[in-house]
Amino acid sequence: MPADADQTPTGVAHVLADLIAALDLEDVTLVGNDTGGAICQLLITQRPAHITRLVLTNCDAFEAFFPAAFNMLSVAARRFGSSFTDLLAGLLRFRLMQRLFVMPVAHRRYSNAELDAVFAPLLTDPAIRRDTTRFLAAVDKRLTLEAARQFHRFTQPVLLIWGKDDFLFPPRLGRRLQAAFPNARMELVPHARAFVPVRPARNSGATDRRFC
Repeated sequence: MPADADQTPTGVAHVLADLIAALDLEDVTLVGNDTGGAICQLLITQRPAHITRLVLTNCDAFEAFFPAAFNMLSVAARRFGSSFTDLLAGLLRFRLMQRLFVMPVAHRRYSNAELDAVFAPLLTDPAIRRDTTRFLAAVDKRLTLEAARQFHRFTQPVLLIWGKDDFLFPPRLGRRLQAAFPNARMELVPHARAFVPVRPARNSGATDRRFC
């Protein structure tokens, strides 16, 4: 992103809204997972035009932006800036650290190719690390709490597809979201953690993508 880009969570939400407008999209179904779910919440409460449906899987919400286990990422980014992100990237060059990082969010074991796809941009591009630092430093639960106070205005259908085994974003967080929206329903997904789209299929090594 340009050096002067607004890379706060609110800024990213506006970038997404600008993209929807630039593509002249109507009748948009917005889908958010993990931190992307928080971005969706900011978007629908600040620039809801053209969003006719919202789908959220396990994601940041209310006080959990970030959840407690990952809150140190934003604290360290604010305190140490790019030095922290460079250190994080250095640790994540090791395959074991990559696997430990994704273990809390998915039951399925990621292949080496998938790990490379996830981590390579951070590891190889200083500009990506700069952007990551700017975003992490701006994460603040006040943003999602303020958004939650406006959920009652979003009357379009909301579908919550929630992994049952997630301890970062447990089902009770999804139920709070369901109660906060006037037109929401919730589906629990067995044998799934935060990354619901990579839920392993039962009795096979394939990925169950019915909920993507």
